[in-house]
Amino acid sequence: MPVEQAIVDVQLESLGNYDSFGTKKEIKYLPEVLHEGETILGLCSGLMDGNTWLCTVTDRRMLLLDKGLVFGLKQMEFPISQIKSVSHSTGLIFGTLLVDTGGQVKKMEHVMKEDAPKIAALLSGLLHDSNKSQENTPIPASGSDAVSQLERLAALKEKGILTEEEFAQQKTKILAG
Repeated sequence: MPVEQAIVDVQLESLGNYDSFGTKKEIKYLPEVLHEGETILGLCSGLMDGNTWLCTVTDRRMLLLDKGLVFGLKQMEFPISQIKSVSHSTGLIFGTLLVDTGGQVKKMEHVMKEDAPKIAALLSGLLHDSNKSQENTPIPASGSDAVSQLERLAALKEKGILTEEEFAQQKTKILAG
């Protein structure tokens, strides 16, 4: 269900100044792609694959939109939990934003110099919060099959959330239980 334009307008207004160069059509399209209750935390425009894209960071995901010159739409979205790392660099006028989603790295260039670190910091903060909440999620003891529990444990260890020792202790508990 699309979000009301008025809600998006209020969220955009609360962001203050943001770069919308070449992305006015994408900004007008935001109500169509945002989910109910989703909050826009930041946005910027930049070049990716030779086109101007709008990068929107919400409390749930990173959304990339390109409406094209006349018609059509390219849309990519990455849930915060799917993002592995974020980095940025800045030059004299513009910056670059790199987002690693595990399977691919999205590189947005010609981002306004002040926007690149803001968006990177937003995504890093959300990523950190997401990892913390996964860290505090208990592993279910009974009723789940041991293989899926071990897979989740391995994923937590791989992300650096569990140490080798913690992993070994939890693994022993699962295999014993």
